[in-house]
Amino acid sequence: MRDRIARALEWVLRLLLPTPGKHRAVYRSAPHVTPPTDLSKDNPSPSRPVICAPRTPIPVHVLVRTMPIPPSTRPLVPLYMQHWQKELEKRERQRQRCVALVAGAMGYDYEYTYDGAHAHPAVVTA
Repeated sequence: MRDRIARALEWVLRLLLPTPGKHRAVYRSAPHVTPPTDLSKDNPSPSRPVICAPRTPIPVHVLVRTMPIPPSTRPLVPLYMQHWQKELEKRERQRQRCVALVAGAMGYDYEYTYDGAHAHPAVVTA
């Protein structure tokens, strides 16, 4: 029963709604735009888009972002590894805060500090 309802609903939607995308007859009958001929490889201009395909302009800033970094300027530790290390440090700080909170709720002293803290734990001996 559900299959018949789904097929009937699909048939009604095909009649009522136009189909999107390049496979429509309206899209195929539209006049095609030709790329400009004044752009050449010998005379690149940063203000004009770079044409990589007949109808696909790619802006220069997108091409610059996708260019590989030369080895001489590449950082010693990759950026994804730096972000991963920061994430691990953040998780460790959060775990330490949770442990300090539980210890404080139970009445125990827990020597917890963090970077930039104004008060540091001190040991007092009698």
